[in-house]
Formats: sequence, structure tokens, C-alpha cells
Amino acid sequence: MEVKTWVAAALATVFSLALVLSPKEAEGQVPEAKPDSAKTELMATYPNHSRRGAFPNPAMWAELGEWAYAAATFDTVQRGVFLQLNKKIADGVWADAIWQKGTLTVAGSFEIAGWMLLGASASTNGKSEVGAIFIPVHTAGSLAQIGAKYNPADGTYQFGAEIRQLAWKGWALTLSGQAAMDGNGLKDKGAGLQAGNDKWQFSAGAGGKGWKDFSGAARRVFTAKEGKFIGEVRLLPGKEVQAGVTYFLPIKR
Repeated sequence: MEVKTWVAAALATVFSLALVLSPKEAEGQVPEAKPDSAKTELMATYPNHSRRGAFPNPAMWAELGEWAYAAATFDTVQRGVFLQLNKKIADGVWADAIWQKGTLTVAGSFEIAGWMLLGASASTNGKSEVGAIFIPVHTAGSLAQIGAKYNPADGTYQFGAEIRQLAWKGWALTLSGQAAMDGNGLKDKGAGLQAGNDKWQFSAGAGGKGWKDFSGAARRVFTAKEGKFIGEVRLLPGKEVQAGVTYFLPIKR
């Protein structure tokens, strides 16, 4: 089956799932009206930093709150600085800016009815992406997400899915999977596992050829008079290490 045909079938499947799994009030599965605030209660250390699920995706910034992130990155060849700002600019509309090793990326994310997110990004290096995330389940103790994104520069499609369940004494477990493909077929695949509560988060993922492409993160949430901070260390694909701090912006609404 050609890749375009496969992609069309996959998108049709996702749309079918949207119709079948779309939360209904009678079933008690209606997602919160504001994903950015609702996820804070159950998913305080979101997103899934195993990087093997619906994240990263330009649509996702609409569900992560308002914050600023500063980090230093290291690998075997070079060092660099990573800066990111995520801000709500209107009801259901979010803007995101990322500075990474001399490259600026800007993104816009849009919330549709609380269960669908759309987004697009563009970078000064010529890379751009469009993405969508469907949220079929979002209750007080469960979250399921299906994501898809497309990179027109190299014709790569990426699909991811994850499910998170509140398990024990405030700890939530996340299982996730991801696959990417282009005109030549399957380009990458992977799976991830994450455990987190309102203070700690541990993530691990693997994929690629022979499942040798590892990624992961360890995070700690700190609450102070100045607000909430997250200190973290991430292992990114390509054996790059990133250490940084997230500061959640005070929100006045």
C-alpha cells in the first residue's frame, strides 16, 4: 500500500475514533472545558517527556498552561541555549516561541471545543509543521490522546497516542506509542512509559532501529512565594542532554 493511501486510511481511522469515542454527557466522559487548567489537577507534570507519544506536536502548547523555560544543552560536539515562552493570547488561542542554538521557532495553537487541538509552527531554518490532537477521554482520573503532525519540508507524517491513568496515591502512569513515515515507508517508531505526581515525574522512551534511540527526563516541581518552578534534566534523541528550569507565569483572569 502506498504511503499516501496508508495515511489517508490512518486519518480516516482517527476520524472514526473521534465519532465513536467522542465523549458523551450521558456516559460521564465530558472533558473539562479548559484543557490548560483541567490537566493541571491530574497532569501537573505534563507533558509526556518520553517523547514517544502525542508530544512533541505544535498543537499541544494550548494545553500546558503559561510558562517560560530556560535550559542549557550539551552533546558530544556542541553546547547551546534553549529558551521557550508559552502564552495565552486570546480565548482558545496560544502563542509559543522557542530559541534553540540560533534557530527561532514560532507556533500557534488553537483549542476546539475542549477535545480537539490544532497547531502550526515555522522556524528560521525553514522547517515547519502542522499538527492536530484529539482528546477522546479526559476525566478526573483518565486521559487519552491521539496526535498527528506533518512536516511539508521532508514529507514526513508522524502519529502518536498515549493513555494516562491515575494509579496510586496521586501517581499517574502513562503508556504511549509513536510512528513516523515518509514516501519510503516507516521512518521511525517507539514506545514510552512515564510516572508522575504533583512533585515528581520520570519518563523513558525507546525507538528507532533496534530500539537503541533512547530519550527520557526527570523533573521536580518546586512551589515558592514567587510561584511554581520545575527543575529538570532531559535526554533527547541523538544523545543530547538538556538541563533547565520552567517557571509558571502568574495568570490573571
